[in-house]
Amino acid sequence: MNLHACVGCEISMPFSWNLKNLPFCQTCFTYLKPHTEFNSEFYAVYPSHGVSHKILRHWKKHPHSLFETEIFRRARPALEKLKSCHRKESWDYLIPIPQKSSRAFLLGGGPARRIAERLARELNIPVADALENRSSDGSSQAKKSLQERFESPLEFGVTTHHGYEFFNKRALLVDDFMTSGQTLKQAKLALVRAGLDDVSIFVLGHRPHFFNRDV
Repeated sequence: MNLHACVGCEISMPFSWNLKNLPFCQTCFTYLKPHTEFNSEFYAVYPSHGVSHKILRHWKKHPHSLFETEIFRRARPALEKLKSCHRKESWDYLIPIPQKSSRAFLLGGGPARRIAERLARELNIPVADALENRSSDGSSQAKKSLQERFESPLEFGVTTHHGYEFFNKRALLVDDFMTSGQTLKQAKLALVRAGLDDVSIFVLGHRPHFFNRDV
């Protein structure tokens, strides 16, 4: 008996796998292969292209706890490597890229925030909601072309409401995807201006053919 088709390959999935209520079949999940080599400034878990991009985009648009658990279970080698990097870097904060409140509601609280919460449990570092999106452009970055992202990047400020101490501190800036790199670049600049001594970047998925490494 088959219940529904895989979102990736559109082939019907067996009943036993469907009991997990996951939108992708076991074969498609094999395309989700994490990196285990990072540098000290940029940490990207999955290359996001082809089937792996479909999986990660579906997770972002359709928050689902079991689906998210499976994605992070497969990321375990990369997360262990990140723990090793943390022992050297000693980050003080995890800082997620903020979502507009309306979009955060649609995305189950915001994917960057959900990633940061999982990393907080792994690394035992607090999550600091320190960034504010101060862009006057209300359109979603996901709907912009690559050229539009370069021409009109988001603008960020750093909130002082929560009493975070940033002077001489180190942070890991967290987002779901990195495409052009402009959002992360602007967020990093805002944090450095606020007094952070060092800001590294963590993303769950990156588009290897598009993004700008100069962040």
